[in-house]
Amino acid sequence: MEDDLKDFIDKRINSNYYKLRNDEDWRTTNENYKISYEKLHRRLPKELQEELDKIIDLKNILMKYECSFVYRVGISDTIKLCIF
Repeated sequence: MEDDLKDFIDKRINSNYYKLRNDEDWRTTNENYKISYEKLHRRLPKELQEELDKIIDLKNILMKYECSFVYRVGISDTIKLCIF
């Protein structure tokens, strides 16, 4: 059941990602992030660039877990509300 729910969540997120990418606030924030990241990345020595990239990769993995968790809680709460 857990794997089915994870697959469902992944499919829903992927099928709606374009809506996020079309959001003006998201696009502006994403562009600001890229500019800030590139500015910092260029100033760092190679060793620290690689370390920064590893940290950001880990943060992205954590964010994926968090999004999935929140989605599961939302589904669970919706089901509970519909039952009662």
